[in-house]
Amino acid sequence: MSNNESRKGSDEDEEDENENESENEKKKKEKKGKPRFSPSPIRPDQSDDEEVNVTYADPDDVQDMFTRRSWWQSPPDMLPSSSWDGPDYFDFDDLLPIIGEFGRFQLVLFLFMIPFGYIAAYVYLGQIFMTLTPHKYYCFVPQLTLVQGEDLRKKLSIPLESDGSFSRCRMFDRNYTNMHAKVANNTHDVDETLPTIPCQYGYVYEDKEMRFHSATMEFGWVCDNDKYATYAQFIFFVGSILGCVSYAYLADHVGRLNVLVSSCFLAMLGSLATAASSNFYAFAFCRLIVGASYDSLFTMVFILVHEYVGPKYRSLVAFISLALFYCPFTLLIPWMALWTGDWRRFAVWGCMPIILGMAAYWLLPESARWLAGVEGQH
Repeated sequence: MSNNESRKGSDEDEEDENENESENEKKKKEKKGKPRFSPSPIRPDQSDDEEVNVTYADPDDVQDMFTRRSWWQSPPDMLPSSSWDGPDYFDFDDLLPIIGEFGRFQLVLFLFMIPFGYIAAYVYLGQIFMTLTPHKYYCFVPQLTLVQGEDLRKKLSIPLESDGSFSRCRMFDRNYTNMHAKVANNTHDVDETLPTIPCQYGYVYEDKEMRFHSATMEFGWVCDNDKYATYAQFIFFVGSILGCVSYAYLADHVGRLNVLVSSCFLAMLGSLATAASSNFYAFAFCRLIVGASYDSLFTMVFILVHEYVGPKYRSLVAFISLALFYCPFTLLIPWMALWTGDWRRFAVWGCMPIILGMAAYWLLPESARWLAGVEGQH
């Protein structure tokens, strides 16, 4: 009986050893078939079958390493193995060094950022030029339009400030109905002791060098009404905040490309409606719409293009795109304002290139990461 029991014990030990060996072989096969990630770019002469070694560790161990690591130390050269990190897992950044990090495809995408650089500059700086405030102006008195000489009209209607300059926001409270007849008969007199009142009939803008007629000048947002230009700026950026939150949500649910095109359409619609504004409330509502598109116009195409650029060139492409495509257009916008001469024409003609941005729906690819995420959910 003892011999039989010893034989049974040895057989069980052999079975346990065989099971352990088979489990170890399975683990080795899984590790061997697992795609590898390399922190450094793959060499041009490297074959497709050659493995790029990396150390996988338990997530808890990696977390402990980061906790104990000092701020000047580099992170450990290993990746945490996760439950989803199986033989079929392959990160998109692992693929780019293999197919090309910056080839002709990425170059075409990079150049397609040019119209969006203009659109972002126009939407942001256009708001500033439309609400531009002049420096020299005074009260307009229609009864004195027949009086020859601007200096004489000022002396008859505008009081002096303490520094000797004419007031910009006040006028004399007097009867101007027959003033031009008295001036013609040289019976007029300039009385500095007359009471003053705020401007009643609008303003005369003296800035001859200012060749752009802004909405501030047309609607009279100066003196006691100068707050309206500030409100318009504030409402524009309120729209920017609302659009940023809304489009961030939509980008994850309907795709980056749809958000990009819809934001271009919103910017164009708001700009055309701005040109038809007849009062502050219409102007502010239109600028709210344009502001809602501001953050997504350039940011979305910026992210979309950089997803297809390899890690080695991303920083370079990021800085060059801003330097070559955004900054030059910020220099162009003031000259465009001078060329149009009026804020309404500026709103209409300035938004025409947005049509090129809307063509991105047929010319740009959708985000590969977003498509992979949607496919993974289904």
